[in-house]
This record gives sequence, C-alpha cells and structure tokens, in this order.
Amino acid sequence: MINRIRNIAEDEQYTTKSLTNNVIKINSVTPETYRNLMKYFKESNTYYHTYQLKEERAYRIVIKHLHHSTDTEDIRQELLELGHNTRNIINAHHRITKEPLNLFFVDLDPAENNKEIYKITALQNKIVQIEPPRAKKNIIVQCMRCQQYGHTKSYCNRPFLCVKCGGNHKSKECKNSKDTPAICALCGGNHPANYRGCEHYHNILKESNTRCDSKVLRRVFLKEYCALHLAADTVTT
Repeated sequence: MINRIRNIAEDEQYTTKSLTNNVIKINSVTPETYRNLMKYFKESNTYYHTYQLKEERAYRIVIKHLHHSTDTEDIRQELLELGHNTRNIINAHHRITKEPLNLFFVDLDPAENNKEIYKITALQNKIVQIEPPRAKKNIIVQCMRCQQYGHTKSYCNRPFLCVKCGGNHKSKECKNSKDTPAICALCGGNHPANYRGCEHYHNILKESNTRCDSKVLRRVFLKEYCALHLAADTVTT
C-alpha cells in the first residue's frame, strides 16, 4: 500500500496509523494530497471511508425569534447584502407536533467572516438572536451504505450491506419479504442494523462516552494542577 501511495504523494505529505480490525488510517497534510488519494482509491476500487474537508464544510448557525412565515429567499438575500453567502436555509419544526417554529437553521459557505454573523441583531427590522447549533449528545452518525458508525454514505466507498438482512446489496434492493426475520449486519442479531438497542452500537457509544469522560477528567486535572501551582507561586512570592 505504501509503495502505491508513494506514486501519488511524497512521504512528508501524509502519515498512516494501524488501527484495529486491520484498518489503516491515513492523514493527509494538504487538501491536494487528500484529493489525489481519494481519486486513486476510487479508480482502484479500494474500500475506504473518509470525511468532508474542513475547508468545504458548511458553517451552520441558528437564527432565533424570526417568524416561521418569513420567506427563506428574503433571508438569503439580506444575509448576502450583509456579506454572508448561504448554502441552505431550513425552517425548524417541532419534533412531535411538526408545527413550524420561529427558528431557522442556516448553512453558510466557509469564509473568514463566518463568526461575524453573530453580531447581527436584526433582519428585516425583526429582532433576532443568532448562535451556534446545540451539539447533539449521545448520537453517532451511521452510514446508510456499509451500516458502520462514525461516517456517512456520502464519503464511503465500502461494500453495500443491507440494513434489513445484512446481505451484500443496497437496502432498497432487498428482495426479502417483510415477514422475513431481520439480520443485523454488525452483530448478527435478529434486528435491523440501525436498531439502537444493538449490542454493537452500545459498545461504540460506551467507548465514545469513555473518551469524552477521559477528556473531561484531563481538563479538570489540568485546571486543578494549574490552580495548585498558581497558589504555590502566590505563597512563595
């Protein structure tokens, strides 16, 4: 693999890391190297999954207190006049009642002035509040192509696995009847692969939460460590 990659990228342009289950993680130094590797993997039909480049990722914000009947095209035009290009604008709906809310999700084109949008306090003479979206807790994205967690189908080139029967085909092409018992492509259990009670999913969720807790503990320890040294310095002086 390394010998093949060397025909595409210089050694200093990437690094590799061996993970579990015979998986190799490749980190590219530049976007150009990333694109060259993706092109090679697609042409050679290599199984892989990846993630969207940060420089291409939309910058999402939330606009609160803007009436739900406001035309999204009017919002787009006014933000454009204020120096912000939008990719998508969606009116949020209540999770249960499905009623429209006075809240809009807006995806901006990545730009140096993205954070300046938080300074806007009114649109169309309407008082608004703009802030980042809330982070979703305990939710791990699942690929609808290979059924694995941690990435999406848009950036996956792994073999198709059916969410219902675990077969090597697209889920929508499954020929099994509705009465046929489901088989999980991840753990082999008698349930679909997107079942949130799946043992495989809970193991990943537990591992993810453990990593998060570990980061919190390190931050707390670091704060206490700094506080102790600060106190010691104060006493000394």
